[in-house]
Amino acid sequence: MSERSPLSAFMDGLTGVRLSTALGIFAFALAELALLAALVTPDRVAALPAGVVARHAGDDGASTTVAALQMARTAGTRPAVVLVGASSLREALVGADSLRTDLAGRLGVPEDRLEVHDLTTSGQELFESLALLDLLPTETPGVLVIGAGAARLMRPRATTLDRFEHPNLAIDAPALDARGADLGFTPPHRAGVYLLDHLQFYVTRPQLLWRPFTGPIALARHRYLGRTPWTERRWVKGLDTLVALLDDPTPITEANLTALDAALPRLAAGGRRSVVLLDAVMHPRARERVAPLVAGVESRVRDMAGRNGAQYVSLDAEARVEPGDFYDHTHFVTEAAMTRYQSALADRLAPLLRACVTTPGTGCRP
Repeated sequence: MSERSPLSAFMDGLTGVRLSTALGIFAFALAELALLAALVTPDRVAALPAGVVARHAGDDGASTTVAALQMARTAGTRPAVVLVGASSLREALVGADSLRTDLAGRLGVPEDRLEVHDLTTSGQELFESLALLDLLPTETPGVLVIGAGAARLMRPRATTLDRFEHPNLAIDAPALDARGADLGFTPPHRAGVYLLDHLQFYVTRPQLLWRPFTGPIALARHRYLGRTPWTERRWVKGLDTLVALLDDPTPITEANLTALDAALPRLAAGGRRSVVLLDAVMHPRARERVAPLVAGVESRVRDMAGRNGAQYVSLDAEARVEPGDFYDHTHFVTEAAMTRYQSALADRLAPLLRACVTTPGTGCRP
């Protein structure tokens, strides 16, 4: 009988795993997953710096997840401004801390008399915005600012469904699954365990395992600040793409309008809050081009606001936006533009906050 070669013995050992060994490996993996599930909970994530969770400096899905979980656990009776929307709003403001300073100055109160929660993300869908606002405790008074530009409400169906399939947030919100089912998306099975229910989100962020020990990374809010604006060739292509999207209505538009209309009375929390539906900032050239395509939706949003005691606001004129402020059709490229826009927003929000900030227990209404 010939002796087995060393290579043959090695390969047999590599591929011939015994059942007991396989079961041991499986049991170890389960134990490891159970340990992670115990460590990755909403309370623990809320206690972490966002830079621990983030994949990279611009990971606004991670920063907003942490901010939303913190808001759900710390917001109380102190008035709060909550901002939800997509990148056009995120890139239009200097930041949450700066906005709080602006508001406190206008109200003549210390900054700790109010909170500002910035829950904006790039490409945020309306259903995500409404789910984020549902995390705000019902007893919290304040002002909710919802990015409600027509282009955001007129989303392509494929774009919306892709966000369901590849979630950018890790928040527990049954309304998300219900909205997905309404749009034809089959929600995943929910195990009732935070990590398992948001496994796709955390699998793409493995650095959460070591960043608590190595420290958080620095986050960058603005993606377009200081970049070279669109060339004329890029403008032609970009506007053609935007027009094509807006000129092809899908059921998502009607679903978004219906969902927003239904949510406004609930979000007002019995008069404790004001709701501002904020039109997206837009380059004058782009606004002129798309005006005929979005007029119908803008009219319906304006009417919706009036019927529900909300405000529909466009700040382009008050912020004195001009072509040189923009990188593309909707994102600022200069800090000066952001400062003007944020100042205009603060001017609009301060009167809504005055009553509830100066007289605790009063609703935030004009």
